[in-house]
Amino acid sequence: MTLADDVTGDLEKYGSARFCGLSLSASAYLASTLPHPESLVIVTPDRTTAQALARDLNFFLTKAGALVLPEAESIPLERMLPDMDTVSARIRALTTISASRAPAVIPAPALLQPVPPPALLGRSDLVLRVEMNLDREPFLTKLLSWGYRRVAVVSQVGEFAVRGGIIDVFSSTADLPYRLELWGDEIKSIRIFDPDLQRSVDTKVEIHILPVTETILDTVALAGGIARLRNYLSSLKIGLRERENILSLWEEGKGFPGISLFMPAIYECLATPLDYLTESSLLILFEPEQIADSMRDFFRLAQARAAEDLPPPGEVYIDPEVALKNLAGRRFIKIGDFGGSDAREVVSGRTLTFPELSSRTDRMAELGRLIETKKWLRLRIAAKNETAAERISGLLSGLGHEVPHISPDNMISSDLCAGITIGHLSTGFYLQDEGLAFVSESDIFGPTREMRVGRKTPPEWDLPIGSLAAGDIVVHIEHGIARYDGLKQLEVADHFGEFLHLAFFGGDTLYVPVQDMNRVQRYRSSSEPSPHLSKLGTAAWGRTKERVRRSLRNMADELIRLSAVRKSKTGHSFGEPDFIFREFEASFPWTETPDQEKTIKEILDDMMSPNPMDRLVCGDVGYGKTEVALRASFLAALHGKQTALLVPTTVLAQQHYHNFTERMEGFPVRIAMLSRFVSPAEVKVILKELAAGKVDIIIGTHRLLSGDVKFADLGLLVIDEEHRFGVRHKEKLKKIKETVDILTLSATPIPRTLYQSFSGLRDLSLMHTPPADRKAVHTEIRYFDEHLIRDAVEREMDRGGQIYIVHNRIMSIHAFAEMVRKLVPQARVGVAHGQMAERKLERIMVMFLKGDYDVLVTTAIIESGLDIPNANTLVINRADRFGLAQLYQLRGRVGRSSVLAYSYLLV
Repeated sequence: MTLADDVTGDLEKYGSARFCGLSLSASAYLASTLPHPESLVIVTPDRTTAQALARDLNFFLTKAGALVLPEAESIPLERMLPDMDTVSARIRALTTISASRAPAVIPAPALLQPVPPPALLGRSDLVLRVEMNLDREPFLTKLLSWGYRRVAVVSQVGEFAVRGGIIDVFSSTADLPYRLELWGDEIKSIRIFDPDLQRSVDTKVEIHILPVTETILDTVALAGGIARLRNYLSSLKIGLRERENILSLWEEGKGFPGISLFMPAIYECLATPLDYLTESSLLILFEPEQIADSMRDFFRLAQARAAEDLPPPGEVYIDPEVALKNLAGRRFIKIGDFGGSDAREVVSGRTLTFPELSSRTDRMAELGRLIETKKWLRLRIAAKNETAAERISGLLSGLGHEVPHISPDNMISSDLCAGITIGHLSTGFYLQDEGLAFVSESDIFGPTREMRVGRKTPPEWDLPIGSLAAGDIVVHIEHGIARYDGLKQLEVADHFGEFLHLAFFGGDTLYVPVQDMNRVQRYRSSSEPSPHLSKLGTAAWGRTKERVRRSLRNMADELIRLSAVRKSKTGHSFGEPDFIFREFEASFPWTETPDQEKTIKEILDDMMSPNPMDRLVCGDVGYGKTEVALRASFLAALHGKQTALLVPTTVLAQQHYHNFTERMEGFPVRIAMLSRFVSPAEVKVILKELAAGKVDIIIGTHRLLSGDVKFADLGLLVIDEEHRFGVRHKEKLKKIKETVDILTLSATPIPRTLYQSFSGLRDLSLMHTPPADRKAVHTEIRYFDEHLIRDAVEREMDRGGQIYIVHNRIMSIHAFAEMVRKLVPQARVGVAHGQMAERKLERIMVMFLKGDYDVLVTTAIIESGLDIPNANTLVINRADRFGLAQLYQLRGRVGRSSVLAYSYLLV
């Protein structure tokens, strides 16, 4: 008998079922095997558990993908603008729940928070089909009332653009925006397009457009809504100026900070996600006791934050006891630890976790033994992608076990004893009665974190339409210099399309299809602001390109001669990556981006070549350059060669030392660091061991350039943030050993380095695939408000993060920090500014990096600082005193992970 059979029987007999001993992933398996999983709602204690369970559920579901209905990002009763991504996810999930199209996972606090009434959202689902008539102006007005913003070029959810008969719109229901092509009032085509390249990637016959705001300006629902809002604001102790500002924004159809708090008053009802459940909905409560505690904690926090200028918590959120009673009155399955409950209601001993073994090698060996001895057991190994599947297959093959790949559609029904399948599974589990076991990558290699791959920049010129204006001078890669005269719609071979209109000398015209726009680039020159246009059909442009090529070759001659000595030397040829390297590779806790995989392959090929490597890796912060250096350093260590990693600052050296030590834990690699934070006695020991070959990887600042630093057998030199070092420093390093492999990492390489790479003197690897789970920084301009600072700090601390507060006046910075301590007594506040002694400043920065401070009150010295993914809230006091470029740099300190970051510019 299967788990699903037990559930079905209990539901028919008692209307409910209880299970204990089910892990998160096993619970997802159970949910996927139930009849009609699309009418399923799973409640979890928090958002992290909800997201993990949804990923596991999607591993087992091959058709209907589970969605998460997240709670609002703000803490209870906080007056802030809603985040577009979060609102879109909530709207999408609510629509899915009401239509029973797919399972939905809801964190407990979200059940208490207000949402649009079901009838209102039901009226706000616009279906568009090819060949239907569309009233253009009413449609655009509806988009505005649904929270969309009109822009020149659509790039993110909640935007739309209009160009003649073309309407682009990025709906909350879609992963990519839609392009509607109108002929009169008729929709001729609906295309899905890539917003980065502005190219179509697919076509659709029917699409759904949903609002991107929860306060929908529906004429039926809002009849009298402005009057209700006015009366409600009058009952609160809100200043007249702020009250009128809120009302004017609402009348203009714009949102205002804290708009969700007034939804019950606007709609005359308090609707929550519970109102969207249908009679056929089946509830799964994962850890019911934790769900109840989470709800009560949320409501208690709301009551503690109650104020006279805020709506009462009971009018904004549903009481948790009412919500729990509502849940108990439905068909439900409870999964949790029910020690001491009626044994008839509990199915125990059904799941066993995969053995916790000491090392990855032991786990692989245990996996092999399971395959060999448990012939009756159907074993499924979950790999996060094809690359990971190949690694696991290769490791098992090295142990003498050939395990085939198996399709996710057949992984349950197949009779294969063992198989590797592609998908995300948090942890493995074992179903004894069903003779079925799952093993995840995290069971073998440690915890993994899934990272969706972002869009990749094309290899040719990339020029978004929105970056050009009519009259701009452009260069066509084949035809030369022209003037851009805008987009034109033309009919070619019975097909309507958009073309770039390029005007050349003598009135010649060239129409370039939008899909070929990567062959057009904006003209840039520091010496000739108004160039002569090229003439079509002549060889002049070809001669110009050849003249430039010759000039570049002449300029490169000197650099070529300088590099000739190094290029002619024979370096060390590293061997092929072995079993241990593949094991280290598989322990990478993220999913490699295509650029990462390509760069790693290029570097490994360079290291296995007899010629010395000299490669520049260029990519933005967070794009995976450190992992590239880790792989190269590990390969060098495996072949008995030493690696020197040169970094510009002590704090960055500390960060790299931590990362390298953590990643190589459990592997036979000795790592050391040289910096001012290392005592003189320790430095002597490290230098002695380095010269004796007992240190495999040395990480350090300019201290590595000192004359007393001797290597036993240096094989690899890694230079991080190379633009922070002078030419003298780098040339000195190259002379340490002329045959050493050199790997340079930089987000902003200096022109000389970049020129050498483009000229072919150095190999170049570009990493321009951003992690798509990196969200845009939520930025607000607000008047100085102590309550806002308190809320921002408390929200970030509540999710375990850290906060930068920029106060660019050293004379009053300590007083400002003391104010923060009084506002949030539980916060650990540090102060950093440029007039501090260097060692004290670095110590404070390292403490912030290690998490010893929750808040860092600082000056603008952080504008070009460390990558600290845990710092995701920024408050800038007197932002009006900063320049735009400086504000942009400061805001770049946050938003370096998948967590939504906040930036408040106080004026």
